[in-house]
Amino acid sequence: MSEDSFHYHELKVQRGLRKMMVIAEHEALEESFNLDILDTPSGGKLADKILSSCADRLLQKKLYSSVFLTGKGFERHDWAKDSMKVLCSRKKVYMEPELFARGAAFKGMDYLQDNTAYPFICICDGHLHSTVSLRVLHKERESQLVVAAAGDNWYEAKSSVDLIVDKQDYVEFMVTPMDPKQKRLVKIPLEGFPNRPDRTTRLGISFGFLDEKTMAVVLKDKGFGELFPATDTVIRQEVML
Repeated sequence: MSEDSFHYHELKVQRGLRKMMVIAEHEALEESFNLDILDTPSGGKLADKILSSCADRLLQKKLYSSVFLTGKGFERHDWAKDSMKVLCSRKKVYMEPELFARGAAFKGMDYLQDNTAYPFICICDGHLHSTVSLRVLHKERESQLVVAAAGDNWYEAKSSVDLIVDKQDYVEFMVTPMDPKQKRLVKIPLEGFPNRPDRTTRLGISFGFLDEKTMAVVLKDKGFGELFPATDTVIRQEVML
């Protein structure tokens, strides 16, 4: 609760996976108010009523391990007597004015360590919500080559790979969101590329992201040694995740 806005953040942990996943969701609440109203008894009662209503709506059908109240609006809570009764009835409630600053400090310290103390995949604003992979054949074994993973920062998720094309005139990606049932294939035809025998075209693929939902792919013809020199053929395409 800041000076003139009220935000709700929910943190969910999915266990039982190969790597635990943490999903952070955020909602700007319409039931906001300016903190100036807390300066009068009547304003405090109104604010208490608004907070109680929000707590009833947001918490009633879910199980929480704890609730954190943060921001300037919770520097004092003498105005929120009824709200506190609702919040504390079945949950642990903590008042932490510097919650986000503490989180940033802990994460900054973690970056300095060789191994992270927080082995989670974190899905939130600024992070990819899907994993992108290529089906490849390596040493006669088929596998999925991951080029971007869910939880990566989209602005840091850049990679490139060289592949030999074999019996196909397209490149195919697997996009796997948090719900594996919604995974899908994305095919990019190699239009304009030279027509060569199988396994004589080396393809350079570069990946980057314009935002957490838009992947930019660049395909380049790198030829095949002196037998088939590289051309200037380039395909650029944006893929919505």
